[in-house]
Amino acid sequence: MCFSGGVLTVGWAFAASAMHRQAERLDAIAHNLANAATTGFKAAGVAFDALLASAIVPASLGDAGGAPPRVLAARTAIDLRPGPILATGRPLDAAIEGPGFFVVAGPRGPELTRAGAFTRDAQGRLVTLDGLPVLGEDRQPVALPPAGEVRLAADGAVLGDGAPVARLLLVDVPVGRLRRTEAARFRPAPGTALGPAPVRLIPGALEGANVNPVLALVELIDALRIYEAAQRAVRQIDDTVGRAIHDVGRLTGGSA
Repeated sequence: MCFSGGVLTVGWAFAASAMHRQAERLDAIAHNLANAATTGFKAAGVAFDALLASAIVPASLGDAGGAPPRVLAARTAIDLRPGPILATGRPLDAAIEGPGFFVVAGPRGPELTRAGAFTRDAQGRLVTLDGLPVLGEDRQPVALPPAGEVRLAADGAVLGDGAPVARLLLVDVPVGRLRRTEAARFRPAPGTALGPAPVRLIPGALEGANVNPVLALVELIDALRIYEAAQRAVRQIDDTVGRAIHDVGRLTGGSA
């Protein structure tokens, strides 16, 4: 059955689109809240773009006619705003001041992170807390001296008893070219050029997550309300379609 006026088609398209989009928004907010205490975490946000409603309107609702209606398509974006700086006093901790990322040797190639909580592994390398080697300017794992005091300096130098033994590699990535691999680690999109970042570290400190839990909870409630309203609209349209089909069938049967 085709509803020539297209009112139900457009209404169903917008309501269904709103449900799908708010579901994606809810997932992003929940992920942000779960990582509100994760060092170096960057929140995920959901942006919306216009999309032809025909991409989600089922054929059973018919052709709306005229200009095709437009609904919203979601795309996830990473919020690169800095998080709060938390002093730790640990010599192998460092927070990045300004743009840039540390580079670590991930399981499938170099990965980027703002989580500057480092330690020494059994091989004497500077590594992340989950064991990934931190890369120096020569793009090789940073080797620490076997003895003596080791600490990080504001210019990115790795100091052993006050003398530089290596320098950390910091890179910058254009906005929109990052793909999340772990909560606080990223990989640049294929073909992305990694430019050098100005090295300005805050030794003995870490960058916290850039998630405001209170604002995230407000967003969560807002997304839930929009989802529930759209869900009610879809049910009402489905009920209207069902009643129309029932009435047509009854009238057809009665005239036979």
